[in-house]
Amino acid sequence: MTGTPTGTSVCQNAPNMVEVFVRGLDFYGHHGVTDEEQAIGHRYLANVTAVLDDTVLQTDDIEDTVDYANLAMVMLQVSSESRFRTVESLAAAYCQKALKVFPPIMEIQVEIAKQMPPAPIIAEATGVRLQLRRRAEPREPDPSDIV
Repeated sequence: MTGTPTGTSVCQNAPNMVEVFVRGLDFYGHHGVTDEEQAIGHRYLANVTAVLDDTVLQTDDIEDTVDYANLAMVMLQVSSESRFRTVESLAAAYCQKALKVFPPIMEIQVEIAKQMPPAPIIAEATGVRLQLRRRAEPREPDPSDIV
């Protein structure tokens, strides 16, 4: 049995999609509704999935895809450089930065969980899931955007 040659589409009517993901990215951030939450900080857990079109299958070169380590580093950068009152704002800032830095990404989804949230409930985690799609044609990354 032979596989589909690199660079060819399995389905003639639609391009294949490639997902690059990072699961279980654990980080500490100073985000929260109250000033106390922002001062103390909290542990967060993120899952990221970036959808690329099948042009990344044309080569076997890391430069033509999205390096998952860099995808994770952008999350750490966004979280450490700014403080957000809501996890929704943190998720939006991350997705917007990832779309800006990585031209191959057509769509990105992030799930950010605040572990053991400081709230009048007992919950393992609370959080948000956000999905953004690229609206315009991808552009070349600005060298100042790269982590």
